[in-house]
Amino acid sequence: ESNMAKGQPTKGQAKTPAASAPPIAAKLAAKRAKSRDIDEAIKLLTSPVAKAIVVLMIALGIGAKIYFAPRARLISATDGESLKRVFLSGEPWLVECTSSGSASDLLALTEKSLLTSVRTALLDCDATLPSGKTTIERFKLNKRGDGAMFLLAANLERPAVAPQTTLKTADGLARWANALSKPKLQAVASEALFESHCLRKRWCALTLTAGSRMASEERQVLTSLATAMRSVRFVTLDLSKMSLSLELEGVPPPTGSKSTLLLLQRNESGSGATFNAKLLPGLVDEKATLREMRARVDGDAAAADKASGKASDTESVDGLTALKQKPSIASRSPPPEQRAARPAETTEEATRTLTDDELRALRAEREAQREQLEAEREQQRREQMAREEARASNIVEEARVEEEEEEDQAVAEEEEVEAMELDM
Repeated sequence: ESNMAKGQPTKGQAKTPAASAPPIAAKLAAKRAKSRDIDEAIKLLTSPVAKAIVVLMIALGIGAKIYFAPRARLISATDGESLKRVFLSGEPWLVECTSSGSASDLLALTEKSLLTSVRTALLDCDATLPSGKTTIERFKLNKRGDGAMFLLAANLERPAVAPQTTLKTADGLARWANALSKPKLQAVASEALFESHCLRKRWCALTLTAGSRMASEERQVLTSLATAMRSVRFVTLDLSKMSLSLELEGVPPPTGSKSTLLLLQRNESGSGATFNAKLLPGLVDEKATLREMRARVDGDAAAADKASGKASDTESVDGLTALKQKPSIASRSPPPEQRAARPAETTEEATRTLTDDELRALRAEREAQREQLEAEREQQRREQMAREEARASNIVEEARVEEEEEEDQAVAEEEEVEAMELDM
């Protein structure tokens, strides 16, 4: 009892720790707990799931940077090969004229709405090309002040300058470029147009039809071929209104349900232009026709053989027949006896009294003819509107070549020679 009174432990009872001992033990326990938390965090961060999440976040960041960054290709004014591909290949290219070397925000936004076939490029259009001219001078373009300037080159045509109204929004510029980049099928109804659209081109796919309208299936195949072969100009010729002079054997006449497809090649030589021709499988077998065209056009074997002197006088080794005379077309007119017989037939028919059934049939026939004529006029009007819309800004209407041929003969021939030689 005396020991308990003095605060001393009794026999068998352990001594109590000092007063500072409990805080030290607590700190040690806290450190051990914190160490365990750090170890668990490290294990979590190094786990396969965490690694996958980190890789995904990095990929998303890189993907977003690539997606939102402009894809435009920077082209130097001295890079002849790139210039030829942009302006002379027939492929659709949207070109921003800039000396900064970087794409504008407008082009970056426009790229997201462009067709996949439309590529983009940056070019200093005021810089001197290998030909000694600037891009503006080479293609005789109209530069509108110091503002933004965009060009669309496609379908072997002169580059078009985007109207200022299309530069207000990225959607407006994309719609303009997409509409102009679509492949075109040009109907020719005069020798001047035939010369401009077909004979002056390196390659021309000439479709012979038996009427002004093609079957929808054939037109679809022809459009598909024109999309795949941008370096070829596609034209149609209605043989019910025009006649074709072409020294090529075995060419079948077109029918209402089946057109005839020819491939014409122009070769430049010191003595002038010469022409080769080949009958293609047609619009029924699209794959075979495309295969034939690619073998001739992409390889351009005939030109290489002629340059090396391997081609014969009548037929080149790649299957194109050398023509002795330049192809030509002319308006088709009815025979004289038919023209002379028409007044008599009309007079005799007018003097005879028609029955009610004949009158009804005649009225029905005239009504059908009237509706067909109106439909054709409406179709022509729509096509004309589409052409005018697509040829906005300063594009020269090739359809006017017949009126301007004498005035611009020297300039046209000079430009054509430049294009043929791919001289930028």
